[in-house]
Amino acid sequence: MMSVETALTTAFMVLVSVVGTAGNALVILAILSKRRLRNIPNYFILDLAVCDLLTVSLSVPLRLVEGFQSGSVPCSVVIAVTILFDGLSRINIIFVSIDRLIAVKFPFAYKALMTPATVAIFITSGWIIMAIFALLPILGVGLAPAEFLRQNQGLCFFSTNLSTAYLLVYLIGFCLLPLVLATPINCFLLKAPTDEGDTHTAAAAREHGKCTFTERKYLELWWQPSTGECPRAKQNICLKTEANCTDGNNFS
Repeated sequence: MMSVETALTTAFMVLVSVVGTAGNALVILAILSKRRLRNIPNYFILDLAVCDLLTVSLSVPLRLVEGFQSGSVPCSVVIAVTILFDGLSRINIIFVSIDRLIAVKFPFAYKALMTPATVAIFITSGWIIMAIFALLPILGVGLAPAEFLRQNQGLCFFSTNLSTAYLLVYLIGFCLLPLVLATPINCFLLKAPTDEGDTHTAAAAREHGKCTFTERKYLELWWQPSTGECPRAKQNICLKTEANCTDGNNFS
């Protein structure tokens, strides 16, 4: 008879699988069906949603099947699928963070840097790296010693089937490193000026006759020194900013 702990764990995994599949499927459907959503940032979101969808719709069910019928699915396959999609999700979080960092830090170089070809290179490289790494145990690389495998009593866990070296590479390279990279980037993004800006910072800057970040960037892009004015199409932007940025001290 199934224990209470096993029943609760199974129910939770089924719930995660159902809800996760529905949620990620909706994200994928929205991006693919709406032309205005098919842009560079959302391509990374799309790839992340695909990886998460495969995690909850393939990896989690495989884990459940293997748990109830040990040996019905090769343990190495269950582990490889889990590592593949779990690692890809983390890699995509880094890609999303890098994309947003470039958009905020280098707004006027963004379109030149983040092209569809660049996105394809990022996404393809992520899949290739993780696919190679995940397939290693199936090929016999990164497995625990044979004696240890014979003593694991049919258990299918990372700790019972993978070598210490392989686990360390996975934990450091695909679990810890993405966290270390993404955390400072997102902290910077939370503090970075936006089009609306921090109202207190913008107000203080104007009191001292200084440009806000966004104002300076607008005029650096559109101001024409030869004529001393902005193009007609950008007059609205310039009229709102030139009083703060064209006094000779703050903009040139």
